[in-house]
Amino acid sequence: MRAEQQACEQQFISNTTQQPVGRFVVRLPTEMDPKQLASSCLSAERKMHAIESRLERQPDLKVQYHKSMVYEELGHMEQVKSQEG
Repeated sequence: MRAEQQACEQQFISNTTQQPVGRFVVRLPTEMDPKQLASSCLSAERKMHAIESRLERQPDLKVQYHKSMVYEELGHMEQVKSQEG
């Protein structure tokens, strides 16, 4: 087995768990300390507002965008109730 394959398998083993209901949870790899992500919050909010403004000006694009954002309905994500972490 190549070193690259071994590294990938180790990454999977170290960062993947299975919940009692059978759902797999994968911790996303990051090169930075996750606490540093908080500093990008303002930038992310600005980007989100820019996208919202663009979608308001382009109704067809807004419809397409909303049709593509069904991750929550498919169970791929869930809304976070807390800003902790």
